[in-house]
Amino acid sequence: MRLLAATLLISALNSIAASEDQPWAIDKPLESPSHSFSVVQHRDGDWSTTVHFERIHAPDITFTEVYPWPALFYVSPDDRWMLQIQKSGSGDNISFLFHTDSEGRFWRMEPGLMELAWAFIEHTQSLHQSDLYHTGIDFRRWDVRAHLLHFTFHGTYDTRHETLEVPLTYDLQK
Repeated sequence: MRLLAATLLISALNSIAASEDQPWAIDKPLESPSHSFSVVQHRDGDWSTTVHFERIHAPDITFTEVYPWPALFYVSPDDRWMLQIQKSGSGDNISFLFHTDSEGRFWRMEPGLMELAWAFIEHTQSLHQSDLYHTGIDFRRWDVRAHLLHFTFHGTYDTRHETLEVPLTYDLQK
């Protein structure tokens, strides 16, 4: 019995330690790779997000949208781009791509990355949003030298319960 309790405790501690390496920041700053800014999520009922600049004298930016769930953040190795993947419902997510420059200007790309992915999927796959559920994107990797963001669009067919996964690439220069 003691061995079982000790094993469960060690497993729980390992899960907590492993979660600190995940791409989300829950009341703990998520530092950008070059330490030029940090992202903090805080829960006070819903989740709020604040970006704090470390190297320039720019005010903190608190996102106006709050969500019932924490987001995943992926920052490019050069600290110029940040992808936010936000759970938006049961099995669904939305995503926002942000750009920052050396002057501290920080903007969110519109339309959102998920909207662009849907437009591409509708055009190339002859699908509509009503054909799929549990839709969203998954981050794959940054290719800063080529100015590319690689991600995967996913969804489940409404009638067949089969999953669609489409690898996509977004050109950060366009």
